[in-house]
Amino acid sequence: MNQNNKIIYIRPKRAIKKLKAADEENITAYIYGVTGIGKTELIKRYLGRKKYTYFDMAEIQNGELEVPVSEQRQTVVVDNLHEIVMLKASEQIKAAIVNLIKREDVWLIIAGRSNVPPWLTAVRYKEVFYIIEQSELMFDAKDDEQYIQKMEMIFSSEQNKSIKGSCQGLPVGWNITYNDYVQERLGEDKSTVNEPLSDERFNNMVQKGFAQMWDYLEYHVYDKWDVEMHEFLLEISIVDKFTVRLAEMITGRSDVEQLIENAKWIGNFLLEDHNGDEITYELVEPMRISMKRYLQRKYTKEKIKTLYENAGLYYQLIDEPLKALEMYESVGDTERLVTILIDNVRKAVNNAYYYELKHFYLELPEDRIRTSPELMSGMSMLQSLLLNIPESERWYSELEEYEKTHTGSERRLAKSRLLYLEIGLPHRGSENMVNILKKSWRLLSDKQVSLGEFSVTSNQASQMNGGKDFCEWSKRDRELAGSIGKIVELILGRYGKGLVNLALAESFFEKGEDNFEVASLANRGRMQAESGGKIEQCFVADGILAWLYILTGKAVEAHELMERFYQKAEGEQADRLYDNIKTFIARCDLYMGDKAAVSEWLEKAPDEELEISLYDKNSCISS
Repeated sequence: MNQNNKIIYIRPKRAIKKLKAADEENITAYIYGVTGIGKTELIKRYLGRKKYTYFDMAEIQNGELEVPVSEQRQTVVVDNLHEIVMLKASEQIKAAIVNLIKREDVWLIIAGRSNVPPWLTAVRYKEVFYIIEQSELMFDAKDDEQYIQKMEMIFSSEQNKSIKGSCQGLPVGWNITYNDYVQERLGEDKSTVNEPLSDERFNNMVQKGFAQMWDYLEYHVYDKWDVEMHEFLLEISIVDKFTVRLAEMITGRSDVEQLIENAKWIGNFLLEDHNGDEITYELVEPMRISMKRYLQRKYTKEKIKTLYENAGLYYQLIDEPLKALEMYESVGDTERLVTILIDNVRKAVNNAYYYELKHFYLELPEDRIRTSPELMSGMSMLQSLLLNIPESERWYSELEEYEKTHTGSERRLAKSRLLYLEIGLPHRGSENMVNILKKSWRLLSDKQVSLGEFSVTSNQASQMNGGKDFCEWSKRDRELAGSIGKIVELILGRYGKGLVNLALAESFFEKGEDNFEVASLANRGRMQAESGGKIEQCFVADGILAWLYILTGKAVEAHELMERFYQKAEGEQADRLYDNIKTFIARCDLYMGDKAAVSEWLEKAPDEELEISLYDKNSCISS
């Protein structure tokens, strides 16, 4: 094993080639990459014993870059360019650097952590730069292997794969790994020195390596930032990705945009993703992990809890309950967590997150559930969706008991939730539904109850067999449409727009009645749904029309219709419909004989052997 202290240097071939070309052509070389990637080492190795002038922006202390004019070409290195952001006399220094770039007697090498900053853009395109990017300084697979062999480290195949993943091609990561490897080998029995480390020793080495990497970042990078920048990046590290609005919510700062702009140029660790008008940012993973680790030591538990609560509140406001719950759960904020579960119950079931939040519901203490009509109602609905009928009915009975033992607004709320469950519980079917709907209309008219939104389609392209099976009504479709059609539409609100026409269209279609009448009813229902209704009903309409196409040998037209509807759903951000629309498209592919498209769908389809979701029933295309 290589026991000397000399650093083994793996030459980054592409970077060396570009630096040599820049040297020969007397063109400015700009090198950038994260800390520890070997920017300065590359320059020193390339220049070797050649004479050059070196300026470190981390140590210049607002002085000037003075390079006397010479008849001979001279090499000048400006290192740690990112530190200019922190300097008071930055404008003078920037002007001096631009002047050096323009000079014929100077070959300039610039190194920093970020890409070429905006203030160098004009001179860059006029004078031309050779850009050596971060990726060109990192170890590739061959470099990793070469380093392991030169340093005489011995790993098992699994350890080899793991350590490469941990180092991620970062030279400083490999240097830390080697030093820790030597420590693990010290005092080892001679009989095992030529064997891989034990798993225990290997894991210990990796953990020590990570700790040293985080320490390196804290003491060689973060401590050089001003306090405001440091605190800002610490605080937003609690989330994977953030927007300006989210960062403002978490930190309570009004200068977030300026801080983000400065952060771009003090290091290559802030990634941007442009999605429409809003930009999403994220810290590179090693930086974020390090920041979160430092946050735990620097801030009090109360301060950290406030940051997570602020993030959770933001996610609640933009209707992303899963992320909000993640924030609240991280700091054990049970009461805020419960408010999300209650809000979820108040939504129409097709737009709620019962399956995604089920473990939160199921982990709530029953005594806590019994204090809230919404939570009892939610538990009854969840258990019905999970096909656990006895548990669903048990919570319905608990809610009935609550309604009997309370008065005033609490009793009215319980009564409303009971009526909601009578209509909406999937396992209860449509038996006695006509009488229930009539009773509901009387109670609503007398203002004894209030009902939330219902979903008849359950995000599927079916009105008669969505969340509940109304196929029995097909025997008396015209009669029921005339007698309770208006009542149903009024009870369901926006979900009732177009319902009667679409239900008749589907019923006539299933019974094989006149295609023209089916199409007319479907189109009429679609127009009603589009005029103040819900996109779920439009899915039913297009689904019926697509089936008409398929049955008349026009699967291609059906496919095109569903593709257009998918675009409409995207435009309205109706993400809960996406999977079922894609499944309908796969059905069209099946009828078109496109086996490749069907196979691709099958690879991504949910596994019904693991779990069934009543709101993703279209995941089965064999029906």
